[in-house]
Amino acid sequence: MGAVGIVLLVVGGFLVYEVLKGGGITAASAATPSGTGSTGVSAVAPGIASDWTSILSQAGFSGQGLQNALAVISHESSGNPNAQGYNPQTVVNGVNLGPSVDRGLFQFNNLVPPIPVSDQCAYDPLCAAQAAFQATAGGCNWGAWATGLGLHC
Repeated sequence: MGAVGIVLLVVGGFLVYEVLKGGGITAASAATPSGTGSTGVSAVAPGIASDWTSILSQAGFSGQGLQNALAVISHESSGNPNAQGYNPQTVVNGVNLGPSVDRGLFQFNNLVPPIPVSDQCAYDPLCAAQAAFQATAGGCNWGAWATGLGLHC
């Protein structure tokens, strides 16, 4: 069995947690009210850059935006386009929306994505990359992703 870790982040006044097991996300992003703050992702897991650079470039990412996108998919899905993270509760602005699922490379949430993303698109690497490119102003504003709050161009 792999190692288990918990990542705690503060997003929009909510404490967000992700449970990481064996290098992959097994549960993610249940939120509860908390203080304020932010964090970012700076490291890219080995193999992620070589595996996804071409697809991210096809979607329009380049330069620092491309590096940001690689860092986000490294953390969010470990580069697995079929990754799923189950959220037992999803709280936005104090409203419990119930359970939700984070999907694909970028872990687009099915209830509160930065832009509407279908299941088909979330699990398709090129479509997901194009949606992320649109949602992040070319990879420069990752504020909708808890893992990318500190990433800018």
